[in-house]
Amino acid sequence: MRLVFIHGGVHTGSCWDDTVSEITRLRPEVHTLAVDLPGRRRVDGDLSTLSIEQCVAAVVRQIDDSSHISTRDDPLMLIGHSLAGVVLPGVVERLGRERVSRVVFVACCVPPVGRSVVDTLPTVMRPVVRRIAARSPVIDRMPAALMRYAFGNHATATQRARIREHVVPESSALITEPVRARFPESVPRSWVLTTRDRALPVGRQRGFIRNVGGVDEVIPLDAAHEVMFTHPAELAATLVDVADRTVRA
Repeated sequence: MRLVFIHGGVHTGSCWDDTVSEITRLRPEVHTLAVDLPGRRRVDGDLSTLSIEQCVAAVVRQIDDSSHISTRDDPLMLIGHSLAGVVLPGVVERLGRERVSRVVFVACCVPPVGRSVVDTLPTVMRPVVRRIAARSPVIDRMPAALMRYAFGNHATATQRARIREHVVPESSALITEPVRARFPESVPRSWVLTTRDRALPVGRQRGFIRNVGGVDEVIPLDAAHEVMFTHPAELAATLVDVADRTVRA
Protein backbone atom coordinates (compact mmCIF):
# COMPACT_ATOMS: atom_id res chain seq x y z
CA MET A 1 0.00 0.00 0.00
CA ARG A 2 1.24 3.48 -0.90
CA LEU A 3 -0.11 6.50 0.95
CA VAL A 4 -0.60 9.91 -0.66
CA PHE A 5 -1.35 12.89 1.60
CA ILE A 6 -3.14 16.04 0.37
CA HIS A 7 -3.04 19.05 2.68
CA GLY A 8 -5.81 21.52 3.39
CA GLY A 9 -6.06 25.28 3.07
CA VAL A 10 -3.31 27.67 4.25
CA HIS A 11 -0.95 24.71 4.62
CA THR A 12 1.68 22.84 2.63
CA GLY A 13 2.52 19.17 2.48
CA SER A 14 4.86 19.71 5.44
CA CYS A 15 1.85 19.70 7.77
CA TRP A 16 1.90 15.89 7.48
CA ASP A 17 5.55 15.53 8.60
CA ASP A 18 4.83 14.29 12.13
CA THR A 19 2.14 11.87 10.95
CA VAL A 20 4.36 10.50 8.18
CA SER A 21 7.22 10.04 10.67
CA GLU A 22 4.92 8.03 12.93
CA ILE A 23 3.76 5.89 10.00
CA THR A 24 7.38 5.22 9.03
CA ARG A 25 8.09 4.16 12.60
CA LEU A 26 5.13 1.78 12.58
CA ARG A 27 5.55 0.52 9.01
CA PRO A 28 9.01 1.27 7.57
CA GLU A 29 8.11 -0.54 4.36
CA VAL A 30 5.18 1.76 3.52
CA HIS A 31 5.90 4.40 0.88
CA THR A 32 4.41 7.85 1.48
CA LEU A 33 4.09 11.06 -0.52
CA ALA A 34 2.86 14.40 0.84
CA VAL A 35 1.99 16.54 -2.17
CA ASP A 36 1.75 20.32 -2.39
CA LEU A 37 -1.03 22.23 -4.07
CA PRO A 38 0.14 24.87 -6.60
CA GLY A 39 1.70 28.11 -5.41
CA ARG A 40 3.53 26.74 -2.39
CA ARG A 41 6.94 25.25 -1.70
CA ARG A 42 8.26 23.45 -4.81
CA VAL A 43 5.08 23.56 -6.92
CA ASP A 44 4.64 26.49 -9.29
CA GLY A 45 1.29 28.24 -9.41
CA ASP A 46 -0.38 31.61 -9.15
CA LEU A 47 -2.54 31.80 -6.05
CA SER A 48 -4.45 34.76 -7.47
CA THR A 49 -5.82 32.68 -10.37
CA LEU A 50 -5.75 29.19 -8.87
CA SER A 51 -8.61 26.79 -9.62
CA ILE A 52 -9.69 23.43 -8.25
CA GLU A 53 -8.89 21.82 -11.60
CA GLN A 54 -5.32 23.16 -11.45
CA CYS A 55 -4.97 21.62 -7.99
CA VAL A 56 -6.24 18.27 -9.25
CA ALA A 57 -3.76 18.32 -12.15
CA ALA A 58 -0.87 19.21 -9.83
CA VAL A 59 -1.66 16.37 -7.41
CA VAL A 60 -1.91 13.79 -10.18
CA ARG A 61 1.32 15.07 -11.74
CA GLN A 62 3.22 14.72 -8.45
CA ILE A 63 1.92 11.19 -8.02
CA ASP A 64 2.94 10.22 -11.55
CA ASP A 65 6.36 11.86 -11.14
CA SER A 66 7.14 10.08 -7.86
CA SER A 67 9.26 7.00 -8.59
CA HIS A 68 8.22 5.16 -5.40
CA ILE A 69 4.52 6.05 -5.65
CA SER A 70 3.64 6.04 -9.35
CA THR A 71 3.96 2.28 -9.92
CA ARG A 72 0.64 0.71 -10.88
CA ASP A 73 1.52 -2.61 -9.22
CA ASP A 74 0.56 -1.40 -5.75
CA PRO A 75 -2.67 0.45 -4.92
CA LEU A 76 -2.83 3.98 -3.57
CA MET A 77 -4.64 5.18 -0.48
CA LEU A 78 -5.38 8.90 -0.70
CA ILE A 79 -5.62 10.88 2.55
CA GLY A 80 -6.97 14.42 2.46
CA HIS A 81 -7.51 17.03 5.15
CA SER A 82 -9.97 19.91 5.25
CA LEU A 83 -9.88 21.87 1.95
CA ALA A 84 -8.51 18.77 0.22
CA GLY A 85 -12.14 17.67 0.14
CA VAL A 86 -12.73 19.84 -2.95
CA VAL A 87 -9.72 18.31 -4.73
CA LEU A 88 -10.13 14.60 -3.93
CA PRO A 89 -13.10 13.84 -6.25
CA GLY A 90 -11.21 15.12 -9.28
CA VAL A 91 -8.01 13.28 -8.30
CA VAL A 92 -9.86 9.97 -7.92
CA GLU A 93 -11.62 10.56 -11.21
CA ARG A 94 -8.28 11.16 -12.97
CA LEU A 95 -6.44 8.22 -11.40
CA GLY A 96 -9.27 5.71 -11.70
CA ARG A 97 -10.55 2.90 -9.51
CA GLU A 98 -7.78 0.57 -10.65
CA ARG A 99 -5.17 2.78 -8.95
CA VAL A 100 -7.06 4.08 -5.90
CA SER A 101 -7.92 1.42 -3.34
CA ARG A 102 -9.37 3.79 -0.71
CA VAL A 103 -9.81 7.45 0.17
CA VAL A 104 -9.58 8.65 3.76
CA PHE A 105 -11.21 12.00 4.51
CA VAL A 106 -9.71 13.64 7.60
CA ALA A 107 -12.16 16.34 8.73
CA CYS A 108 -12.71 17.32 5.09
CA CYS A 109 -14.89 20.04 3.67
CA VAL A 110 -16.94 18.57 0.81
CA PRO A 111 -19.57 21.04 -0.42
CA PRO A 112 -22.48 19.73 -2.48
CA VAL A 113 -22.02 20.08 -6.22
CA GLY A 114 -22.64 23.69 -7.22
CA ARG A 115 -21.73 25.13 -3.81
CA SER A 116 -18.43 26.46 -2.46
CA VAL A 117 -16.43 25.94 0.70
CA VAL A 118 -17.43 29.31 2.12
CA ASP A 119 -21.10 28.36 1.73
CA THR A 120 -20.57 25.47 4.15
CA LEU A 121 -18.69 27.22 6.95
CA PRO A 122 -20.15 27.54 10.45
CA THR A 123 -22.33 30.61 10.90
CA VAL A 124 -19.81 32.33 13.17
CA MET A 125 -17.01 31.94 10.60
CA ARG A 126 -18.85 32.46 7.29
CA PRO A 127 -19.09 36.29 7.24
CA VAL A 128 -15.51 36.68 8.48
CA VAL A 129 -14.10 34.40 5.79
CA ARG A 130 -16.29 36.00 3.10
CA ARG A 131 -14.85 39.41 3.99
CA ILE A 132 -11.30 38.06 3.95
CA ALA A 133 -11.83 36.44 0.53
CA ALA A 134 -13.50 39.55 -0.91
CA ARG A 135 -10.55 41.80 -0.05
CA SER A 136 -8.05 40.06 -2.31
CA PRO A 137 -7.64 37.01 -4.59
CA VAL A 138 -4.91 35.88 -2.19
CA ILE A 139 -5.42 35.47 1.54
CA ASP A 140 -2.04 36.56 2.91
CA ARG A 141 -2.84 36.29 6.59
CA MET A 142 -5.46 34.67 8.77
CA PRO A 143 -6.65 36.78 11.73
CA ALA A 144 -5.02 35.56 14.93
CA ALA A 145 -8.35 35.21 16.72
CA LEU A 146 -9.77 33.08 13.90
CA MET A 147 -6.63 30.95 13.81
CA ARG A 148 -6.82 30.25 17.52
CA TYR A 149 -10.55 29.60 17.47
CA ALA A 150 -10.62 27.34 14.42
CA PHE A 151 -7.18 25.74 14.42
CA GLY A 152 -5.75 26.18 17.90
CA ASN A 153 -8.34 24.67 20.21
CA HIS A 154 -7.40 21.44 21.99
CA ALA A 155 -3.73 22.29 21.28
CA THR A 156 -0.85 23.13 23.59
CA ALA A 157 1.00 26.43 23.30
CA THR A 158 3.86 24.64 21.56
CA GLN A 159 1.50 22.99 19.11
CA ARG A 160 -0.24 26.28 18.36
CA ALA A 161 3.14 27.83 17.61
CA ARG A 162 3.96 25.00 15.19
CA ILE A 163 0.61 25.39 13.47
CA ARG A 164 1.26 29.12 13.00
CA GLU A 165 4.71 28.38 11.57
CA HIS A 166 3.18 26.15 8.90
CA VAL A 167 0.46 28.58 7.78
CA VAL A 168 0.99 30.03 4.29
CA PRO A 169 -0.98 32.35 1.96
CA GLU A 170 -3.99 30.80 0.28
CA SER A 171 -6.05 31.37 -2.84
CA SER A 172 -9.43 32.98 -2.21
CA ALA A 173 -10.75 31.16 -5.27
CA LEU A 174 -10.41 27.74 -3.66
CA ILE A 175 -12.95 28.65 -1.01
CA THR A 176 -15.31 30.58 -3.29
CA GLU A 177 -15.26 28.40 -6.44
CA PRO A 178 -18.29 26.07 -6.70
CA VAL A 179 -17.46 22.37 -6.72
CA ARG A 180 -18.12 20.60 -10.03
CA ALA A 181 -16.91 17.01 -9.63
CA ARG A 182 -18.85 14.27 -7.87
CA PHE A 183 -17.08 11.64 -5.83
CA PRO A 184 -16.99 8.29 -7.69
CA GLU A 185 -19.34 5.87 -5.93
CA SER A 186 -17.22 2.78 -6.57
CA VAL A 187 -14.19 3.88 -4.51
CA PRO A 188 -14.12 2.72 -0.85
CA ARG A 189 -13.90 5.60 1.61
CA SER A 190 -13.30 6.19 5.30
CA TRP A 191 -13.87 9.31 7.39
CA VAL A 192 -11.76 10.41 10.36
CA LEU A 193 -14.18 12.42 12.49
CA THR A 194 -12.43 15.01 14.66
CA THR A 195 -14.85 15.29 17.56
CA ARG A 196 -13.50 18.57 19.05
CA ASP A 197 -13.37 20.40 15.73
CA ARG A 198 -14.46 24.04 15.70
CA ALA A 199 -13.59 24.70 12.06
CA LEU A 200 -15.73 21.76 10.93
CA PRO A 201 -17.95 20.65 13.82
CA VAL A 202 -19.16 17.06 13.99
CA GLY A 203 -22.61 17.84 12.62
CA ARG A 204 -21.13 19.64 9.63
CA GLN A 205 -18.72 16.78 8.95
CA ARG A 206 -21.63 14.36 8.96
CA GLY A 207 -23.29 16.55 6.35
CA PHE A 208 -20.14 16.34 4.23
CA ILE A 209 -20.23 12.55 4.60
CA ARG A 210 -23.66 12.63 2.99
CA ASN A 211 -22.29 14.87 0.23
CA VAL A 212 -19.76 12.19 -0.79
CA GLY A 213 -22.51 9.59 -0.89
CA GLY A 214 -21.70 8.06 2.48
CA VAL A 215 -18.60 6.24 3.72
CA ASP A 216 -17.77 2.67 4.69
CA GLU A 217 -16.69 3.68 8.17
CA VAL A 218 -16.51 6.68 10.46
CA ILE A 219 -13.52 6.71 12.82
CA PRO A 220 -13.85 9.22 15.68
CA LEU A 221 -10.71 10.85 17.05
CA ASP A 222 -10.78 12.97 20.20
CA ALA A 223 -9.02 15.85 18.47
CA ALA A 224 -9.62 19.23 16.89
CA HIS A 225 -9.14 20.33 13.28
CA GLU A 226 -5.32 20.33 13.23
CA VAL A 227 -5.14 16.68 14.23
CA MET A 228 -1.90 16.10 12.31
CA PHE A 229 -0.15 18.56 14.63
CA THR A 230 -1.86 17.68 17.90
CA HIS A 231 -2.37 13.91 17.58
CA PRO A 232 0.05 12.60 14.92
CA ALA A 233 0.61 9.24 16.62
CA GLU A 234 -3.11 8.53 16.95
CA LEU A 235 -3.76 9.63 13.37
CA ALA A 236 -0.87 7.55 12.05
CA ALA A 237 -2.07 4.45 13.91
CA THR A 238 -5.56 4.97 12.51
CA LEU A 239 -4.29 5.31 8.94
CA VAL A 240 -2.06 2.25 9.22
CA ASP A 241 -5.00 0.24 10.53
CA VAL A 242 -7.21 1.38 7.65
CA ALA A 243 -4.47 0.57 5.14
CA ASP A 244 -3.90 -2.89 6.63
CA ARG A 245 -7.60 -3.71 6.53
CA THR A 246 -7.87 -2.41 2.96
CA VAL A 247 -5.03 -4.69 1.82
CA ARG A 248 -6.63 -7.70 3.50
CA ALA A 249 -10.08 -7.03 2.03
